[in-house]
Amino acid sequence: MDLIKQIFDSGVVGCGGAGFPTHVKLKASPEILIINGAECEPLLRTDRYLMIHEAEKLVSGVDLICRELSIPEGRIALKKTYTKEIEALTAAIEKLHSKVQLHLMDSFYPAGDEQVVVYEVTGKVVPPAGIPLDVGAIVDNVATIIAVADAVSGIPFTEKYLTVTGENCSMWDFKDQLEYEAVEEAAIKPVQLTKYYTETKTGDIPNLDCFGWWTTHSDGIEVTEKPVCITFDTISYQQAKENWHTPLIVVFSAFDKLVNGVLYDEYAVIRSDAYAWNAGAGALETETAFESKWTSWDQWLQDNKNGVKASVTAVRQENTILITLENDGVTIETQVQIPMEKNLPVCLSLSGELCYISNIRIK
Repeated sequence: MDLIKQIFDSGVVGCGGAGFPTHVKLKASPEILIINGAECEPLLRTDRYLMIHEAEKLVSGVDLICRELSIPEGRIALKKTYTKEIEALTAAIEKLHSKVQLHLMDSFYPAGDEQVVVYEVTGKVVPPAGIPLDVGAIVDNVATIIAVADAVSGIPFTEKYLTVTGENCSMWDFKDQLEYEAVEEAAIKPVQLTKYYTETKTGDIPNLDCFGWWTTHSDGIEVTEKPVCITFDTISYQQAKENWHTPLIVVFSAFDKLVNGVLYDEYAVIRSDAYAWNAGAGALETETAFESKWTSWDQWLQDNKNGVKASVTAVRQENTILITLENDGVTIETQVQIPMEKNLPVCLSLSGELCYISNIRIK
C-alpha cells in the first residue's frame, strides 16, 4: 500500500505541537528529512525517552520514509549532551545497517526550534514567515516518525506522549506505567546578555539594539536613482556564536516606509556573512568578495564582537536595486529585481541579531 495513504488512514499528525497532517507534509519533495530530537524546552523528556526506548523503530521509520518517498538524506538532530540517546540510536543504526545520520548540536536555547534546527543541520536560513521546505527541508518530530512506523504496521494514531514535571513538588498516584528520571537543577543555565545600548542616537538615525531575530529595525531609507551610502558601527554580543549574529539589510516597499508597515512587500534579506535570499517574486543575484585580511569566519565573528565599521551603498536603476554591503573584509554585492507593477517607495532597513548598531550616517 502507498505510504502516504497508510499515514492518512492511520490519522498521523505532527506530535510537536501544531498537529499538522503528516501525510500532507510528506507529499513534498525535499532534499533532506530532519528529525528534531533536540527538546526545545530544558525540562522536556518525551523525545529523549523515545530515542532511548524506541530507537530501532525511529531509525527504521526514517529509513522507510526516505526510501519510499525518494528523499536523498535523513538525519536525526539531537544535543551532544544526550549521551544515552546517542548510544541507543548509534546501536540501532548499526544493527539495521541504516543510512540515517546523527547530527549532534550544542546545548543552547532554543536549539529545538524548527528554524534553528534547519540552520544547524543544513547551514540554510528559513526566510521570515517561511517554512523549512523553502530551503529544501522537512522537519518532523521524533514521536511523529514513530507513529508513521506504527501506521505501516496498521496501528492507528490514538496516543500521544507527554512529559510531567515540576519544581519543589511531589506527584503521585499516576494511573499508568511511567518511567521516572531525576532532572538536573538547571538543564540550561540562564544567560545574561551584555547589552551595549548607551544612547538612542549617535548618528543621523537612532541606534539599534538588535537583541533578537527580527526584533529591531531602522526606519526605511528610500533607494532612488541617486546613490545612497550608509555607514555604521557594529558590535556583536559576546554571547554571539553564529555568523548571522551580525547586521543585515532588508529590501522592501511600503507606503509608510516601515518594515511590516502599510502595504508592506519584502524583496530580499542580505546578511553580513555573505548570505542572502529573496522573499518576494523578484530575482536575486549575489557576488561575494573577501579582502586579503580575511582569514576565517571564526576570526570574522570575533572581530564583530570587538566592534567593526560597516557600510551599505545602494542605487536604483529602473526596477533593479544594486546593493553593496561591506563588513570587516567581507563584501556582498546584490542585484534585486523589483516587480514592474510596484509604485511604492523601495527602501532599505538595517537590522540584525545579537548585535548593536550605532553611529548610523546617511549620505
